[in-house]
Amino acid sequence: MSWKGEKGQQGETGGVGAIGAIGIDLGGSEMLVPMVPFLPACFYGLVEHEDGSPVQAGAQIAAAGVGILCPDRFGGNPILLSADGEWGYGPWARKLVVQPDRWQAPIADGAPIYFYVNGVLAQVETPSGWAYSRPFTSGEVTLIRLRMA
Repeated sequence: MSWKGEKGQQGETGGVGAIGAIGIDLGGSEMLVPMVPFLPACFYGLVEHEDGSPVQAGAQIAAAGVGILCPDRFGGNPILLSADGEWGYGPWARKLVVQPDRWQAPIADGAPIYFYVNGVLAQVETPSGWAYSRPFTSGEVTLIRLRMA
């Protein structure tokens, strides 16, 4: 099978056309399949020790879970704390990016995300208190607070 994009580009199956559609040649008839873009979830926030003191700059923050790409090739997961106890503040600051490990299999909304500080599972603050995960929501950019327990 081969594909043909909107502007006539051709390639092997699995390629993306110019405007978010794949044309699949099924041996004489061509079918245009729209692609639904996947939006990652991005996080910025605070990280502290159990006693409330900030974790030192340079600590590594990572997100993991079923289907989550870690480490990624783009430098968004894991990331390093930019200052004592915080990361990602400001419009140009690097956020922790949670995205799928394969573009064909997006992460389901509601799937648990686990956060690690220097390789140790951390707690994340939720509306109902501290928990060891929070649900994934595609496209969100969220302030979170992590605690090393």
